[in-house]
Amino acid sequence: MHDIDRTQLEADYESEEPEFEGFEGEDEESEEMVLAGELLAVGNEAELDQFLGKLIKKAGRAVGRVASSPVGRMLGQSLKKIAKQALPMAGKALGAMGAAYGIPPSVGMAVGGKLASGLGSAFGLELEGLSPEDQEFEVARRFVRFAKEAAKGATAQAGLDPRTIASSALRNAAKRHAPGLLSTLGGGRVSGLVEAGTPGLLSEAEEMELASELLEVSDEGEVDQFFGKLFKGAARAVGKVARSPIGQVLKGHLKQLGAKALPSVAGALGLPPGMSGGLGSMFGLQGELEAEDEEYESARRFVRMSADAAQRVLGSEGDGSPVAAVRSAVASAAQRHAPGLYDMMRGGEQARAWQGGAPRGTPSQPRAGQWVRHGNRIILFRV
Repeated sequence: MHDIDRTQLEADYESEEPEFEGFEGEDEESEEMVLAGELLAVGNEAELDQFLGKLIKKAGRAVGRVASSPVGRMLGQSLKKIAKQALPMAGKALGAMGAAYGIPPSVGMAVGGKLASGLGSAFGLELEGLSPEDQEFEVARRFVRFAKEAAKGATAQAGLDPRTIASSALRNAAKRHAPGLLSTLGGGRVSGLVEAGTPGLLSEAEEMELASELLEVSDEGEVDQFFGKLFKGAARAVGKVARSPIGQVLKGHLKQLGAKALPSVAGALGLPPGMSGGLGSMFGLQGELEAEDEEYESARRFVRMSADAAQRVLGSEGDGSPVAAVRSAVASAAQRHAPGLYDMMRGGEQARAWQGGAPRGTPSQPRAGQWVRHGNRIILFRV
């Protein structure tokens, strides 16, 4: 698709615009061109995710392990959003997804391509006179340069939340490599391109940080610390669940499910992984991600499920067993955030173990009595 003439075109282009110096040295120059070619070959959203992950990881060779950090995840989401709006090939990849929802591929591709019709304007390129193929290559190459600069900028900042760091890094990279992006997408600001997060008890940054911590637990003490931090983060909306009796019951059940669904938790508790299928199947990921990304996204959905369960527990005051209330809350949260885990809880030997009582290592809890929520406190009586 791209031959020796294109290589010469790239050399001429660089000599005409020396102010854009995103890469240094012949090796990085070649890498930039290879990555641009890979971006042109993107055919669907899953491939776009894989490409962006690879791009950030390559930048990480020089700037540290940004790819697997909360900042790296936030940056990847933002770059994906920018790519969908500014790159023709990414817009068409997005449009191709419409086939899964009954939209004819030809219509989806046309709509997706139109979403990214800005071409070089976002990156300050003058493409007049170039063939459509060459135009796409120039845009792809400039996006690679912009993304790498943003990754470098993200690692140079510390002490701020991931969303703020990613937004600042994108803004600075856009000023240098994509001046048109500032006006085309956001009226001079790129902060709107950074994902604000999903509605819920935890902010996007908190959710990502907790997911990273969950993947690094090494013993039961660290697992307990993780749940304590998670409950405290959710306490803004649901009260002091962490230290309440029902909070201890909830933590015990979530530890049991965590061991069945996440290898990191099982290993920390000294138990074999309890899942029978792929990790992503527990959380409805359908095996579309690379192993590392699938593990992270699974941990993130487990965090989301746990916070949801905490909210449901403290919103279901009434008579009955606290253990039964916890089971109901966890089941409802799992049905929403972890369909495979929910199915496991409903049937089979694992479900019988789940229904048989509190998990191993959890203090025995009474199965009868009454409880009621009073402000931020849970009051147990007749137990």
